Amino acid sequence: MPRRGSRASRREVSRVPTPRIPDMANRYPNFYGSGAGFYNMRDPENIRDPCGGTFVIIYTRPVRSDDNSQEGDIEIFQPGLERKIDVLFTHDVETTPRPIGPDDEMSWGSAEINVLGQQCELELEETYPEEMTVVHATAGTTSVFSEPNGRLEEILNRGLQPSCHRVKFGEKEVGGERVDGKLQVYGFRFIEMELKTFDPEREVSDTQLVIGVKIPDDDDVSSALLLRQLL
Repeated sequence: MPRRGSRASRREVSRVPTPRIPDMANRYPNFYGSGAGFYNMRDPENIRDPCGGTFVIIYTRPVRSDDNSQEGDIEIFQPGLERKIDVLFTHDVETTPRPIGPDDEMSWGSAEINVLGQQCELELEETYPEEMTVVHATAGTTSVFSEPNGRLEEILNRGLQPSCHRVKFGEKEVGGERVDGKLQVYGFRFIEMELKTFDPEREVSDTQLVIGVKIPDDDDVSSALLLRQLL
């Protein structure tokens, strides 16, 4: 289960309308707002199912210390498999020795970003700092997009910095209802990436926030249902 700073009982969740992707993107700089829970990445046994699989990219924006607003280079995408992140866990928790020091790292999976056929693979590394919900990642090769159209495509076309990317997996509850006397809670699981890039116009390092939402088991990426999945 996700780690939460403060979490209301599931019995207290009230039924609410289904969130709309544009509304969430325009309201919250991080897309998901407050109250989300994040998975403990030091617990591989319990993250394979909720954190592995395919996430469709729905939102991206730059994160700059000199510009905390949402204005400018925000991109909101209609959910579709042409923009996705495939997460694969390769770490065998039963046979692979765990790192013994705070600076020791171990590759335990990969995240492949695919945007309109352009691919970039990140190697996920398990770490033991004070942030148990954060995975640091290194970037591999990136395929070149001949005619980038949009900020995310341009960033991937330039290539990511080799390291220091941050990845988190979370869950956001959006409402609930009682069915046959049982409480059913709805929401969505997501991946949050902070990709380290280089802005050639400003000649500085930059960070790009990318949010992907995990697709349902039936692979239905309808925007009407994506943010209201049964958790």
